[in-house]
Amino acid sequence: DRGHSLKDKSVFTGKIWCAAHEKPYWRTSHTNPRNKGVSVYQWLCSEKKRFGTSSCASFAIMESELYTMLSDYFKDIAENIEEYVNDFIKIYNECDKSATSQKQINDVKARIDREKQKREKLLDLYVDGSIDKKEFTERNDSLNILISQLEEDLFELEGKAKDDSEYLNN
Repeated sequence: DRGHSLKDKSVFTGKIWCAAHEKPYWRTSHTNPRNKGVSVYQWLCSEKKRFGTSSCASFAIMESELYTMLSDYFKDIAENIEEYVNDFIKIYNECDKSATSQKQINDVKARIDREKQKREKLLDLYVDGSIDKKEFTERNDSLNILISQLEEDLFELEGKAKDDSEYLNN
């Protein structure tokens, strides 16, 4: 042990994980005559580092290769910036649409609550004798149909909002 940790020295810390163990990769370094005393950094599964080569079939990743991959990725973004901007605008618009969807969901929930309150008042009118059984049944049936339709609408809106949310998260 050198008495200090390399974990705070890299932008990759906490971002590379072993699929086999669901454990983080650790940054290690070594020097040799070929690289003239300059540290060479690589990333290994922490389980492999702790328990030996036979504990994990994963492979080491050279930090220089990670930087090369990132550089290639950023070059691709720069070359296709218009496409990325269009994607960003699309996602932004979807976020706005998501807020509108939530308002629609809240409106339908409020309407369901109001219709259920009407149904309760209708029952009170029947119990008080203010309306007869036939009128109660007709009104109650129509309120039940309306509430069922609203609940179906709510189910569809919530499903769409969930799908939109998953798309935005991706």
